[in-house]
Amino acid sequence: MATNQRVGIISKYAKNLGPLVQGILPSTSSLSFPTLPMGSSSTGSASTGFSFPSLPSLPSLPSLPSFPSLPSLPTSFSPVFPSSTQGSGGYLLELFFYFFLYGFVIFLLLLLIHFTIRPIFQFVPGGKGIIPIPTTSDNSSYWISGAQPTTAAPDTTVQWDKMVGAQFKNNYTVSIDICIGNVSGNSGFDRLIFYMAPSNPTFNPTTSTFNASMSLSENFGQRFQDVSMICYIADNTNDLLISYFFPDPSSTSTPKPTKYVNSFPIQNIPLHEPFRLSLVYDTNIYTVYLNGLQVSQTSVAGLTQRNTGQNLFYPNTRPSKCGNVQTLILWNRPLQYAELVAVPVPLTAISRFTMPPFTPSGAASTCS
Repeated sequence: MATNQRVGIISKYAKNLGPLVQGILPSTSSLSFPTLPMGSSSTGSASTGFSFPSLPSLPSLPSLPSFPSLPSLPTSFSPVFPSSTQGSGGYLLELFFYFFLYGFVIFLLLLLIHFTIRPIFQFVPGGKGIIPIPTTSDNSSYWISGAQPTTAAPDTTVQWDKMVGAQFKNNYTVSIDICIGNVSGNSGFDRLIFYMAPSNPTFNPTTSTFNASMSLSENFGQRFQDVSMICYIADNTNDLLISYFFPDPSSTSTPKPTKYVNSFPIQNIPLHEPFRLSLVYDTNIYTVYLNGLQVSQTSVAGLTQRNTGQNLFYPNTRPSKCGNVQTLILWNRPLQYAELVAVPVPLTAISRFTMPPFTPSGAASTCS
């Protein structure tokens, strides 16, 4: 009986909740649920079960371009030139080809050695190298034979010399290698190294007499009016000087007295050892270098050399001179310092100064 009462109560409540549930939930008749296929394949149709949507297909990659095939190498080579069996003309042509080929290879090897190991080609007269190569330059070299020079430079009789018409009044450069021997016991013109004067100057090293009451520069300044410059060893020292001579512009007399313009003394120059002296004359100043180092600079502004003709460079030809010279190089323009130190001509070896200077009795041998 109790059970029947509980069933009745539940039925009563169910009847009362029915309309409420129907208002909230949709009718079961309007709902449809897919039925999963049981035991069917994944390709089943929608009428038999649920099917997943198919994914979009990926685009296909573009095909790589095809490369042309490399040509096959020949298995045998035929000579470019005809062989000797085709006649003497072909043989000579082939021989010439091989000579040219081997010569070119040797030339390349020499170039490699020249720029890496030691100089092979000589581009400047007297410069480093073994094989002389003709080149275009704006300088001329003189006094390079090894024997002591006896003639002036430039040689005005040689028309192909680039310096033959140069006046050497201003704007020029001189480079010269010098070796000084014993200076003790030498005086007067023996201390002269080289000088600048016109053709056929009044001064002659072997015949002109020295006035002992004057200094060396005074002898040239007052007695030999056509000498424009001298390079010499100062009396009682081993100091080297370069002196220029000009007419004194401040004087009103005729002829004008000589104005001396000296370089700073290059003190204690090397003895029995070659050195290079360079002189750069640049209109208003002249600068002196010893072995590439500047040792003097002197103003010559407003001064005009007293020699009106072409100046030439002369060596001292006295047998008793105390200094020998070699490798004189001239430029008809003032060189910049970087150009001067880059001159490819090496310093003359002591063995090239073949004529020994005067040596007093009992003294040691000198530059020979």
